[in-house]
Formats: sequence, C-alpha cells, structure tokens
Amino acid sequence: MGVEFNLYELIKKGGIINNICGNDVMSVYKDISNKISCPSYIDHQELYSELCSRETMISTAIGNGFSIPHPTHPLIKNAGDQQVTLCYLENEIEMSAFDGKPVSVMFVILTENQNEHLAILQTLAKNLQNNDFKELLKRKPTLGEIEAFITGTNA
Repeated sequence: MGVEFNLYELIKKGGIINNICGNDVMSVYKDISNKISCPSYIDHQELYSELCSRETMISTAIGNGFSIPHPTHPLIKNAGDQQVTLCYLENEIEMSAFDGKPVSVMFVILTENQNEHLAILQTLAKNLQNNDFKELLKRKPTLGEIEAFITGTNA
C-alpha cells in the first residue's frame, strides 16, 4: 500500500470531540453520530446505523483503551472529504478488546472507498505503535499538540 495519509490533516478535518456520553458502545455511537462534523450529504442516522452494523460484525477495539470505529460501507463521496474524528469518552466502555482493557479513546474513520480506508487505517496503526503518541492521546491534546507531535515541531 503505497499511499500514506497525513494523520494530522485527517484529524484537523474530523476534529476532536470531548465528553462523548454513553455507557455502552451503541449509546456512545449515537452521541458521536449526533456530534460529529461531517459533510452535509451524510445523514447522521445513517452514520449511526453503519457504525453499529460494523460493530456487530467484530469489535473495533484495538487494545490499550483505543477503538477505530468506521462505517460498514463508505459514506464519503469525495476523497477531499475523508476524515478522522478523535473522540474522548466521558466514561470508559467495555468493547471486548483483545487485551481486556475498556475503551476511552476512539478514532472514527470516514473514507471514500475500501482502498483509502485501508491506507488511512495503516497510517493510524503506524502512529499508534508509538508509545509517546499513545501517551499524548491519553492526555487529551489539542489539535496543535497533535500537529507538533506528528510533524516533530514544538507547539
């Protein structure tokens, strides 16, 4: 997979949402779907249904308190609208992660097609292998702090 996306730019488009409410995955997805900023052609109820549908297949929890929810089918119509929304949950939730840890941080990925989805997922996974990045995320950084970390500059 030759394409690597700039994670900062994707999060800049999707934004950061704090205090996502819910005591289980479906109620968390409902709150995310209501709060997420996405292109106007995406129906928030459809996004909710797609996130829930994907979660029923297999958990999107990846361990260490992180999850990467995404729709079952691409909802983005233009590559320029692709985004990653960083969500911080008000309460940790159980999502059957392989390590047994509850989830407190989610990256909601919205892409145009399967190939783009896999490339963005690869970029995100590469960044999440970095322990310093994981620690930064757990401190609820600003967008500027994320940019500084990813680009290697000081905020």
